[in-house]
Amino acid sequence: MVADRRMALRLNPFAFPSDTDFRFVLLIVSVLGASLLIYEALYNSLPANTAPLQSSRTAWVIGGVLLLLIVAGVIYWVYPVWKMRRDKLEPLDAEDAPEIVIYLAELCREAGLPSPPLFVVNPLNRTSTGLAFGRLGRYYIILNAGLVTKFYKDRPAFRAVVLHELAHLHNADVDKTYFSLAIGLAFLIAALVPLAISRLGRPLGDTFNIGWRVLALPVLVYLTLSAVLRAREVYADVRASTWDGLAGGLSRVLKGLPQPKGGRWGRYVAFHPDPHDRRRALSDTQHLFRMGFWEAFGTGIAVTIAFQSVENFIPTSVPFLRALGAGLIFAPLIVGVVGSSVWRAALAALARRTMPRGTGRLALGLGLGLLLGQYLSLAALALSTSKFALTGLNRFVFDVLWIGVVLISSWFFLYWIAAGAWTWMEVAVASRSPRPAYRVGLIIAGIWLTVWLGLLFYVYPVSAAGNEIPLPAPVALSLIQAAITSLLINPLTLLAFMSIWAFPLAAWFWRKRVAATLGSSWVFLGPSPLTLPRQHPLRPGLALTMGVAGGVISCALLLLLGFVLYSTMTDDEYLQWIISGQPLVAAVMQAIVAAVVAGQVRRLGSLHGLFAAFVAGCVITAGAVANSLYYVRIDLLLLWLLFTSVVNEGALLALLTALVASVLAGWLRQVTASNPTKTLTIFCHALRSQDYHTAYNQLANHQQVTEAQFASQGDHCKLG
Repeated sequence: MVADRRMALRLNPFAFPSDTDFRFVLLIVSVLGASLLIYEALYNSLPANTAPLQSSRTAWVIGGVLLLLIVAGVIYWVYPVWKMRRDKLEPLDAEDAPEIVIYLAELCREAGLPSPPLFVVNPLNRTSTGLAFGRLGRYYIILNAGLVTKFYKDRPAFRAVVLHELAHLHNADVDKTYFSLAIGLAFLIAALVPLAISRLGRPLGDTFNIGWRVLALPVLVYLTLSAVLRAREVYADVRASTWDGLAGGLSRVLKGLPQPKGGRWGRYVAFHPDPHDRRRALSDTQHLFRMGFWEAFGTGIAVTIAFQSVENFIPTSVPFLRALGAGLIFAPLIVGVVGSSVWRAALAALARRTMPRGTGRLALGLGLGLLLGQYLSLAALALSTSKFALTGLNRFVFDVLWIGVVLISSWFFLYWIAAGAWTWMEVAVASRSPRPAYRVGLIIAGIWLTVWLGLLFYVYPVSAAGNEIPLPAPVALSLIQAAITSLLINPLTLLAFMSIWAFPLAAWFWRKRVAATLGSSWVFLGPSPLTLPRQHPLRPGLALTMGVAGGVISCALLLLLGFVLYSTMTDDEYLQWIISGQPLVAAVMQAIVAAVVAGQVRRLGSLHGLFAAFVAGCVITAGAVANSLYYVRIDLLLLWLLFTSVVNEGALLALLTALVASVLAGWLRQVTASNPTKTLTIFCHALRSQDYHTAYNQLANHQQVTEAQFASQGDHCKLG
């Protein structure tokens, strides 16, 4: 019952960037990415006799994008004037309706607007609706004639509709909405129409290769635009309900709205959300905190459809720096849209006392979007015509590895964000705002995602030129081994593995503030009689202790092995043992330590296991160095190679064992978890046996039992 009451409370969706903001940014990036592709196609289709126009490909593409933005800006700026004239809108006159003007001024003050909009009337429209529109610095709210009539006949309905429109201004979504419409129209005028004209008379094969890719772009833009418009309506409803109250007229007004046409799939193309969903959001905002598969999918497409086009514009001749520069542009988009969605889901998970749900679904959407966006890009078109591109079995193996790496890395990345959000959300609840916590977390995530995207797209061109320099299999394997070895001793790899556990577990240092917190000022919409439940505690102290103990045991084992091997090896062979053999044995020992800790810790056991493995690796390195100094001289370079090899190889292996151990331990806890019937059975058996300690622990440590459940088990508690 307590859980049901908790879930009925309205979590505050305005504490985080809204879905409207996410989808607006996604729309802009989708349009710009699609425009890069289209203008590049237009440039490639220029006839050979237009050499002056071909002097600068970069200038051509950037000029096209600027043209599109200028057209969008003009449409956005002149639209309010055009609408005023087309609909014959008239300003609301204080002399004709003084009572309405005074009431509207009171509503503006109640909504907390720094400057009220200009209220205009449409005398020809008999519907009981309104509309907020305008441009930066000048906003309007239309009161249709039917709505004005409501002021006299149904004041609560009039108040609800006007507060809803004022909520659009308070949420600052009017500019986003009308610029979204403007850039969508500009995309049609300045990009799609010129491309269609340029393909007239072209070879059918070339037109098809470009056409099917281009046709997917307006679909992506339209779906994103409709998502922006739907999200703004729901957030305006929730904002208006904070002023009007749940008992106001808004729920009744929404109930009277017509159902959207098109069935289940029609809601994805409609510009207004389902009235049922809007009414549900008034009393329960949980679905506003869910992670969206399609938003992540669209984000992935928007990123990779233009990634390599943007990469070509980065002013450097170093391939990795070009890929890194493009990653620096697109990583914030993924982190801002998808990462912020994970943080919002963490608040809802905290209310349920569970991990954020849907991380796997979100990762699948992001990964599939990244993969599909690549195939829609012009880089994929160039790949299909490259004579050096991988073919046959080589291409198949590369594609399988590429798809696997993208999907698995997407899951690991979002799981890490979810783990950090889950731990730091408790600290955020104890603070005046969640912004510092999620901003730091998303910045760290953005840095590593930038590097990862740079590495991915630095490697990907191999598929386009992999057959240019054929290599014998032994040479290729040697190169792969050298690349892996270089990666394992890289300082960035060490920092990456450390950040996996360091950021989530660092919330432990704020545990006293969390323990002293009785409520929160921002979690709920309005005052709440309940507080969020406590989670299982973080246990880095246990991980530290187990890591030191495991490291000491490993040192003893390595000492014994070193003593035995030194007597049977030459100096060169023993040096090779130090560089290669010791890290391998140490990695196995770290993996064992990680699995043991991950199985014992209930909350984020895998991350505690990684921390324990890191501690064990440090202890093992110190012991190995102390042991080896007796036999050989170790300089700083060898010390660094030994340390990074031990810690990084151990972390790589520990990552797998810790995840497996954590999953198995969670499954075993679930299987053996107590339930009311089992609790009462053990309780009654303990009473019959006069084992009062066990009986007390059953009711003290396990879930509480209702009176009805206790009565239903009464027959079992007869003490004879």
